[in-house]
Formats: sequence, C-alpha cells, structure tokens
Amino acid sequence: MQTKTRGKRLGFGLIFVGLIFLFNPDIAVVDVLPDLFGYLFITLGLKYLRDMCPHIEAASVGFSRMILLGTAKLLSVAFIFGLTTFETRPTMILLFAFSFAVVEIIVAVPAWKELFDGVIYLSQRTVDGVALRSDRFGRDYTTKIKGFTVFFIWSKNILAVLPEFASLSGQAYDDTAFDWSRFIGLFRILAFGVVLLIGVVWLIRAMRYFWAVGTDAPFI
Repeated sequence: MQTKTRGKRLGFGLIFVGLIFLFNPDIAVVDVLPDLFGYLFITLGLKYLRDMCPHIEAASVGFSRMILLGTAKLLSVAFIFGLTTFETRPTMILLFAFSFAVVEIIVAVPAWKELFDGVIYLSQRTVDGVALRSDRFGRDYTTKIKGFTVFFIWSKNILAVLPEFASLSGQAYDDTAFDWSRFIGLFRILAFGVVLLIGVVWLIRAMRYFWAVGTDAPFI
C-alpha cells in the first residue's frame, strides 16, 4: 500500500514538472520549451490514475496525441527554415502555425477538460477533498482552474497565429495597399508579451492546484 501511495504522489509530481514546459508562448511554430516534453511528463504521471477513471484515461489519450503534435511542430521548424526559400517562408510559417493551432485546440482542450473532470469524479469519494472546495460564489476549485486552462490554450494558439497574417499583406499585387508585414516583428513581440503574462498566471495557479490535490491525504 505504501508503494502504491508513493506512486500516486509521484504521478502528480510528474504532472507538476510537465506544467513548466507548457506555459511559455509560441512564436508562430517556434516553441522555446517544447510542449511535447510537458505532455510526455503529464502522460507518464497519469499512468497511476488512468485505470481508475474513464475521464483520466481519455485525457491520457489526448495528451499522448499532443506529444505527436509537439514532435511534428519541432520537425516543421527544421523544414521551414531549412528547405523553404525566403520568398515562400512567411506563407509556410502562417500555414503551419494555423494548422498546429487548430489541431491543438481540438485535441488539448478536451483532454484538459477530461483530466479535471476525472479529478472531480475521484474527489467525490472523499469527505472533504480540496478539489471540490468552493469559494463564496459557489464555484469549486477544479472548475475554476479548468476554465482558466481552456482560456489559456485558446489565447496561446490564437495569439501565436494572428501576427503571421500580416505576411499576407506583403504579397498583395495592389501597390496602394499598406504592407503590414513590415511590423510583423512588433506584432510577435506584443503577442508574446500578452501570452507570457497569461501563461505565468496559469502556471502559478495550475501548480498550486496540482500540488494541493497531490498532497491532499483524503484524495490520495
């Protein structure tokens, strides 16, 4: 029993580490801290809980797919900057960034929702689990962090793609059209700053949440 308890605590420890790789913004397809490592740690951490709850099992499958997506994103960087010409590179960056953003929202959002729903499901077996504690407005701890996580994923992906649309104005045939692509660097910096602020807040809140749940004796 002690071995199993340590294993479950280790599972939350791996999730805790995985969060560190996920909070940073993407610059188009460039990810300084690759998300694939974050989702790899989280997937490994869930092996202690996924057999106990169908929600967490579904989350584990989703995070496994995110590992593949992260790998594809890394390979795309080598392709874009190694095999494309200077003229076609902006369009390729936009194409890949948009595609990855759409797939990540489709895969990651349901996976995170399933994970938090699984924690709620397992916490219902405890008398006073920290995951179900409510604030003065009646919102439980898990539902709040779930909502903010979804907001973070949408923000991270939308703001990674939006600056890249400026490259389309630089390819217009109308000479009177304003070339917004000249400011694409500034747009990227602004988007990076906004996502970084949201990401740091999310990281702190998510770490506090998983630390609280992982050290909650009744839940463990």
